[in-house]
Amino acid sequence: MNDPGERTKLFTLGRLAITVDGVTSTAIASQPVRAALLVYLAVEKETTRQAVTGLLWTDREAVRARHVLSQTLYQLRTDLGEAVIVSEREALRAGPGLWVDATAFTEAVESGDLADAIALYRGPFLPGQRLADTNAFETWVDRERARLARRNRRARREHLDALVEAGDMTGALRAARDWADLDPLEDEAQHRLITLLAEAGREADALRRYADHVRALAREDLTPLEDTTRLIERIRSGAVPGAAALRDAGTGPGSGPGSTTATV
Repeated sequence: MNDPGERTKLFTLGRLAITVDGVTSTAIASQPVRAALLVYLAVEKETTRQAVTGLLWTDREAVRARHVLSQTLYQLRTDLGEAVIVSEREALRAGPGLWVDATAFTEAVESGDLADAIALYRGPFLPGQRLADTNAFETWVDRERARLARRNRRARREHLDALVEAGDMTGALRAARDWADLDPLEDEAQHRLITLLAEAGREADALRRYADHVRALAREDLTPLEDTTRLIERIRSGAVPGAAALRDAGTGPGSGPGSTTATV
């Protein structure tokens, strides 16, 4: 994992927080539009003034919107330093003084540093945050949240597979439980944890986990995937396949054309 060092760090996964030289800053996080601009620049890395005004100030006429943008950029640089944002006429870029966990997470997944990626992903992108009162910005947030969630599933799936293949069942159980606890509505995570518990001879724990999963889904008017209900039937009958055999048979979550992930 790249060490961001002592500079401005922007945390967006599971929470919104900003630190400057290791000290938490509440000034920007308490200013929604200012925070929205910082997050957008940090994640996109490069954009234009026109794109930003169209995203954050859709209700302002063009000249006024550009003026507000200039003021907001000035305030961010005053609070965080000149190295945070670089501007060249129309172009705006995240500067070398700005680190964001969402980008570090994506880079870790792409480079195969799965343990680092998992450590960075503490929850959904900007959970429960509405920083800018525009549909355009909310659409961007929703898209990024979905993209990062997909990357998280990929990282955790591959990390778990590697632990199982290495025979590290203790590590695999821990990784599966962390994944399932992070997102109680993620059917694949619950499926993998239930499978591992049953294979470890902990059928009662597997069935309790399934019951908890059913209750969590019911609160959102959802039901478990058919793959998982079939798994429970096999556990109850005493016929629990190995994890590798389950994947090879194409009956695990995410393997069939009708398989989906229970998320909201």
